[in-house]
Amino acid sequence: MSADKPFTKENLDGYLKELAKEFRKKNGTKMPAEIILIGGASILINYGFREMTYDMDAIIKSSGAMKDAINTVGDRLGLPIGWLNTDFVNTNSYTPRDSRIFIEAVYKKEDLHAFYRQCRELEQENKDVLVGFQEDYPGVLNGDNLADILKAARDKKQ
Repeated sequence: MSADKPFTKENLDGYLKELAKEFRKKNGTKMPAEIILIGGASILINYGFREMTYDMDAIIKSSGAMKDAINTVGDRLGLPIGWLNTDFVNTNSYTPRDSRIFIEAVYKKEDLHAFYRQCRELEQENKDVLVGFQEDYPGVLNGDNLADILKAARDKKQ
């Protein structure tokens, strides 16, 4: 599987089952493990309004053997490096407290389809603003000033 071949609802479950088997083989059946899918993979499994994702972001609580199991399954099945990862925690937008607040708020939404559409529209607006800014001011945009640039663009728009 190359990085441009997406994970879909049809294949995602199979990869996770293979991971579970590999983890049990490396750790036995008594070692607990928990994987909480977030982002695109979570939407794929739980809802019908996204068709694919290119990696699986997750919160992983387990022994260190889980990383070995992830790599073994990835190699065996030809999955891209980082196919299942916790990289989202390295972004400036992630804090455990804020994430918990966001997740709890999402669960209170009555119409998740409408909420998802709203989030995607905001994502697209932000992308357009940032692409335009990057074209106007090459090399200035970075993780440290991204939020300030988006805020200034919203303030200017109003």
